[in-house]
Amino acid sequence: MSTKKKNVDGLLKQRGFGIVVVEANMSTPNGDPDSGNLPRMTPEGFGVITDVCLKHRIREIISDHNNPCWEVIRDTYGLDDNSFYIFETKDRGFDSENEKEAIKTLKKFVKDHGTDGFFNRFWDARVFGATVLEDSKDRKDKNVAEMPRITKTGCVQVTPLKSVAPINVIELNIAKANPLDFKNAEKGTGTFGSKSVVEHALYTGALTINPFVAYKTGTTEKDIKLFKKLISHAFSTSTAASRADVKVRNVFYIEHSDVLGNSKLETKLANATKPVVKEGVENPTSIDDYVFPTLVDIQKIMGKTKVVDLCD
Repeated sequence: MSTKKKNVDGLLKQRGFGIVVVEANMSTPNGDPDSGNLPRMTPEGFGVITDVCLKHRIREIISDHNNPCWEVIRDTYGLDDNSFYIFETKDRGFDSENEKEAIKTLKKFVKDHGTDGFFNRFWDARVFGATVLEDSKDRKDKNVAEMPRITKTGCVQVTPLKSVAPINVIELNIAKANPLDFKNAEKGTGTFGSKSVVEHALYTGALTINPFVAYKTGTTEKDIKLFKKLISHAFSTSTAASRADVKVRNVFYIEHSDVLGNSKLETKLANATKPVVKEGVENPTSIDDYVFPTLVDIQKIMGKTKVVDLCD
């Protein structure tokens, strides 16, 4: 997409900042495939949820346009199907039978419509950014038309979330009957395995909405309005056996009065919203083991800067 000034009607014009609080109980909010899918953690034992994980959960909410739930979201916010596909999916937002076919369709689409068409089609590319590069073999083939290189940073960025206290990981042994295994069914046996879960953890991280890069991908106020609605449902709409109880508890959010914002206000919000473990509690095992500032308390600290909880 050209960085020359175009029609800016509807484009993002204000900087936003927020603090995200995620709670997990007997669940794995973000497994590490390099460590047997154990819950991610720092060397010191603090739990971690990557920004990639959080964005992926948000993408999942609107990735399937055949889902009746998408129809509700689309009609509620007046969205156009053709501008709210998800790029980072196996079918790349196209009606493709497999991933290989989807990639071919994507390449043709970008060659035909350019980067403007690409960002107009994919909501996640506009909001989170995207990198699209051709395979080296394609670039060497003179019979293949050159596809534009796309490397754009999104206006919405989220830090990895870190737990307030070190986490306690529990390994559970699982026995499950296989209804198609008739031989073992007669013996009364099934399949056996294990999974590791976080007993309890409270994670916090920051998100930034930066209007300085919004125009490069064409991010609109409507795009951000949708993001602010979806983030509170990031985990609740994609529950699974390993993450049955993971939820975004709070997203304390402020919007600056201009595009530049004020870094001191953002630091003040981060400090004002930080939950702490109650005095005398060494290993928190439930939400009752923390002291939480209320929205009223936070607002008093922030003064004239209005604070909202996007989860309300």
